[in-house]
Amino acid sequence: MDKSPFAVDVTPDWQGLVDCIMRKGTPPRVHHIELFLDLEVQEAICRRYHLLDGLSSDSPDFVLQASVRIQRFLGYDYVRCGLDDFEAPLERLMTQDTAHLQR
Repeated sequence: MDKSPFAVDVTPDWQGLVDCIMRKGTPPRVHHIELFLDLEVQEAICRRYHLLDGLSSDSPDFVLQASVRIQRFLGYDYVRCGLDDFEAPLERLMTQDTAHLQR
């Protein structure tokens, strides 16, 4: 896996992120988080920086391993995960996709 051009010399600090969210003082730095990263963007990053090299797409943990690699590569302070079989009601509106990496 190539070294991330987004990497900075910091140690991930999940407790500091939680403290920041809970407003327990001023954090020593800005915490890097992303609530959602479009699949086509994830795929483009993986292709460009060879993030999936050495992973087997047949592995039952492939999606999780890929997610960890992407988030680590981008320098996130946490690994996003979800709950199985949990449906939250969402109201979605459709509009034209004008992004360079369109669906």
